[in-house]
Amino acid sequence: MLRKMNPIVVAFIFSEAFFWSAWNFISPIISVFVVATLPDGNVRTAAFGFTLYLLVRVISELVVSNYMVFLSDKKRMVTDVCGMILLTMSYLIIAFIPNLITFYIFFIIAGMSFAISSPAKLSMFSLNMGRAQASRTWGMYHAIIYTGMGIATALGGVIADSFGFKTLFIIASIVNIIGIVPYWVYNSKHKDHKHFYEEN
Repeated sequence: MLRKMNPIVVAFIFSEAFFWSAWNFISPIISVFVVATLPDGNVRTAAFGFTLYLLVRVISELVVSNYMVFLSDKKRMVTDVCGMILLTMSYLIIAFIPNLITFYIFFIIAGMSFAISSPAKLSMFSLNMGRAQASRTWGMYHAIIYTGMGIATALGGVIADSFGFKTLFIIASIVNIIGIVPYWVYNSKHKDHKHFYEEN
């Protein structure tokens, strides 16, 4: 199945697998982190942090998406990579400086990171999947992404319980940055490519 897909789509799917796996190390248990480790942290604080992330993401993404229209796929990749690097930095900030201020900073940066990455990579994905393969491509995408997310969620709980939240955030940052590798492999093998929006 993957061999029949446009290589840029395959690179995108594997990059997304690392990206979302890293996020799911943390997002399901962020409330536990707040309550268990942060002074004056509680469930309300955790909920407000996630709301802050969503607000920042929505506002930022509306702005960023206006600049994605005329970008080449290579520039979309670079934009996605910039968002992933920014998200990696947010994981490391909360890992090494765990307090309420950095908790909110983490979610603000995360919102900006998703806002930068999402319009770039999703537009690249949609332009290159090909109409005839759209349903199978989306099926493969969800199968790989949700498998990674499920495994990451379970492992995240084990890692946090056994080694602590700092270790968990550091591992998430490493997994997230590995998501750049599929793009690097693609660019090293395919110097030029065209959109597959129209079937050959």
